Amino acid sequence: MLTYLRDGEPAVMSDAEAADFARRQAAAVQGQPAPNTQLTFLALFSPAEQAAIVTSADAQIRLFCLMAAGSTFVSLADPRVVAGAQMLESAGLIAAGRAAQVLAGQAPASS
Repeated sequence: MLTYLRDGEPAVMSDAEAADFARRQAAAVQGQPAPNTQLTFLALFSPAEQAAIVTSADAQIRLFCLMAAGSTFVSLADPRVVAGAQMLESAGLIAAGRAAQVLAGQAPASS
């Protein structure tokens, strides 16, 4: 547990949150993109994209989902993630140009 000040008030960060924060800070210092948790990676897709992806019958897409879900962190620079995002776009599960946005860490535009 890590205690810190947030908005002038004491706050507590779990060990996992502190470790994630430290990794992100280290990556930022080194000029590398910070790895995403499964949740932050999933948030890069709109609800409609998420639904299309997880309901896909394509075996390669399902395997990509399993690999991402089984990872502690998802690096947007990982060649497997790059190929997976491009595959989602090629399959029409995300719009043209969205793979590049996802790989740049850009969440979808609000509807």
